[in-house]
Amino acid sequence: GRNFPFLFLNRQSVGTRRSLFLDDEFAIGLLVDHLVEMGHKKIYNIAGRSDMETGKRRQGAFKKAITEAGLTFSPDLIVEEEYSALGGARGFQEIMKRKPKPTALVVSEFNMAVGALNAARKAKVIVPDDLSMVAFNNLEFASLLNPTLTTVGLQLQHLGEEGFNLLVDRPTNEEIYQTVSRSAELFLRESSKSIRK
Repeated sequence: GRNFPFLFLNRQSVGTRRSLFLDDEFAIGLLVDHLVEMGHKKIYNIAGRSDMETGKRRQGAFKKAITEAGLTFSPDLIVEEEYSALGGARGFQEIMKRKPKPTALVVSEFNMAVGALNAARKAKVIVPDDLSMVAFNNLEFASLLNPTLTTVGLQLQHLGEEGFNLLVDRPTNEEIYQTVSRSAELFLRESSKSIRK
């Protein structure tokens, strides 16, 4: 049969398949930079577990972004949890026990952010007045939450163009080929706010 070229979009492949996926470092950097520009300095991270590839990668991206913003990084700024709403809720509860209190949270996965928002509501922490919150992954549901959630996500049109060009430039499936995409965009919504007076 004919050997049609293909690649994975926004998923890292295993073995000899090619993939094009979001650059976690760039995306997390967009979130941290956004918060820093609004005056936040006490920024914490609800992250996936470091024994998972994505968790480890995004934790590293958070640490780098905090350091490059001129803030002091400490391991206490990160709470590891599972990628789920329950994990996000537990992460929020743990972070709110820490000192100094955060003014902003970077949540490394969308479902975790939903759980963190719910936990904040139950704890009577008002987002964004008391605490700004931003999240990795821009799902349509983000604009339906209360408050609506500031996220970073894929520019799907640009990702599709990059994928097409990759297939044209590399028309066979024989070689191992992976690349990262910087087709990330910040989607500003209600959950993040400046703390400058």
